[in-house]
Amino acid sequence: MANVLKLIRKRNLLLISHSRKHPLYSVQTFYKSTLGAEIKDAESLSKLTQDERKQNKLDLTFGNAEEAFRSKKTIELVRALFVFNLCSVEFLVKNNIEILKWSRRLLGKTLFTTLMKGTFYGHFVAGEDQIAIRPLVSRNQQFGVKSILDYSVEEDLSSKQAKEAEAKGCVPENQPPLEELDPEQKRFG
Repeated sequence: MANVLKLIRKRNLLLISHSRKHPLYSVQTFYKSTLGAEIKDAESLSKLTQDERKQNKLDLTFGNAEEAFRSKKTIELVRALFVFNLCSVEFLVKNNIEILKWSRRLLGKTLFTTLMKGTFYGHFVAGEDQIAIRPLVSRNQQFGVKSILDYSVEEDLSSKQAKEAEAKGCVPENQPPLEELDPEQKRFG
């Protein structure tokens, strides 16, 4: 709650309601929380377009939480907090396979899938295929965040089959084979 108030205060939106009772009259006073620097920053920010705000450089030190999580929606942050708190419960971690099997039987396939996509799967996986990941990759690119895609399989494949499946999933079909590219193109892909 304190972090939310700090964030709101930084954006000059916080109105603090303060009621003072006096024996003769009652007055409710509203104080707007502002500082000179905040007003100056707010004025300069208001002149920027939405696209210019998104293109600001990222703070790669992650010392500023507001900048670090700028590309995330509030619901994604709430989900992350929920998932990581569940991951810290030792009973759930030790018995996760049994709990998943029991949940799948109890909830049924459709409800179980919906629940998992809204929690753990949705937090750790960008999507099921190239089409499903596009909105997230696109939104991250708007904030200067590049995606690193990893192909994962839940079946036993030989090393050769896994490499072929990964290559097929990551490389567009119209791109020439790697051996046909000149050395400069190979380096930057």
